[in-house]
Amino acid sequence: MSRQDEKAEEKRFEKEEEEKHRGEKDWRRDSLGGAIWALILIWAGVTLLAVTMNLADWLDWGSVWGVIMIGAALLLTAEIAIRLLVPSYAQPLGGRIILAAILAFSGISNVTGLELWPLILIALGLSILIRGFSSRRR
Repeated sequence: MSRQDEKAEEKRFEKEEEEKHRGEKDWRRDSLGGAIWALILIWAGVTLLAVTMNLADWLDWGSVWGVIMIGAALLLTAEIAIRLLVPSYAQPLGGRIILAAILAFSGISNVTGLELWPLILIALGLSILIRGFSSRRR
């Protein structure tokens, strides 16, 4: 094999590798995901600061984690909505939806005292069933 053929083969290989990993690189540089997680941390810090400084009469140490989880669920829900509405931010959403639901139900359970775990299990089971049946039709 000549030197020119080797260079052409190497360029072809590099191009194939670049195309194969293009989607992964885009996801690693996803600014929306990073911004949402930064906002979740800021929300947690502000909420903990409010409890520490007694800035909210209704908020106490018993319900603070529930309030943090509800806020995180709302922020994740906003991210899901953005990813559905803006094509340039589109990504698979299954994990985010499940995480948002778990955080929301856990937070509501913590704040209200209602045990919502059975509803979480039912929703998760229905989600798996729907995904299983909808993927077979395609």
